[in-house]
Amino acid sequence: MPDVLKLVRLALTAVTLAAIALRLWRTPPVAEEPAREPHPILGRPTASDLARYAPRPPGTRRFAKGVAAGFTAGLLVAGVGAVAVAGAMPSTPDTGGPATRAVARATETPAPAPSATRTAMEAATASVRPCVRPAPGARVLVRPVDLKVKRAVDRQWRLIETWLKRNAPKTHAALRAPARARTIAVAEAQTGLRFPDDLRASLLRHDGTSGAGAFAFLDARAQSVREIRDEWRLQCDLDLGWEGSAVPFATGGGEDFTDLMVVDAKDGDVGYFDGQGEGLMYGYTPSWPSYYALLKDTATALRTGGELGGHTAAVADGALTWKLSRTGP
Repeated sequence: MPDVLKLVRLALTAVTLAAIALRLWRTPPVAEEPAREPHPILGRPTASDLARYAPRPPGTRRFAKGVAAGFTAGLLVAGVGAVAVAGAMPSTPDTGGPATRAVARATETPAPAPSATRTAMEAATASVRPCVRPAPGARVLVRPVDLKVKRAVDRQWRLIETWLKRNAPKTHAALRAPARARTIAVAEAQTGLRFPDDLRASLLRHDGTSGAGAFAFLDARAQSVREIRDEWRLQCDLDLGWEGSAVPFATGGGEDFTDLMVVDAKDGDVGYFDGQGEGLMYGYTPSWPSYYALLKDTATALRTGGELGGHTAAVADGALTWKLSRTGP
């Protein structure tokens, strides 16, 4: 008998709520409010702004009221039914309470900590300064080279030129004419970099080298201004851990783009980049503190027969080469 009374009460409740919904549905529509002017937060109104403020068609508000009332009635009936069913069911212990969840969390296996190798690799990658390409039409600014720097660079080049003319005439003939100051300024504007003064002074004496027996720092041929710019763009496109501030002034010309010698436009350090994310420019310790230091060491090695990066100068068919003079650390 109690069950029958519960069912009767549920039925009466459902009928009453349905009658309320029907009454709301038949309520005459009220006058629509005038359309409001579009007023987005910023700028001109967008399509979504216009749609949001457009007047609603007749009957939309009344339909929405009926749907809302019916939905509310359904929720109430479902709630009453759920209470009745819950009252009829036997009580069961709570298996998902706070205490149970706390025990589950305590027994969970913790996530493994990142390995030291992965952490070091992520740190090295994060330290790489990405390429930032200037907008087209960047301002070209011809900057003067510090006179003391130019004199020092020219002095080292005279020593190198004298040695080459006497001992490696083919390499001496391969040295190119001076670059124009404006050409260097255009390359700077197109890369967004400022070439160090010692590199610019060197380019103003020899715009790289070309032809048979080309002059090289060890195994990296000295590049022209345009080659430096093009190499920088290429390495930025390849994105193999390239430092955006690296100026590639010499290249080994390998098919895998290895053995690039670069000077950091920000710090002036000189080192190698091997194209595999393991080069000196990838979180590197530089081999020379500056381009001038490399140039001076090269001139000294040629004149004295000493070493340059573990190599000694040699001549083959009138051209300068560098032979490995020692192995191991």
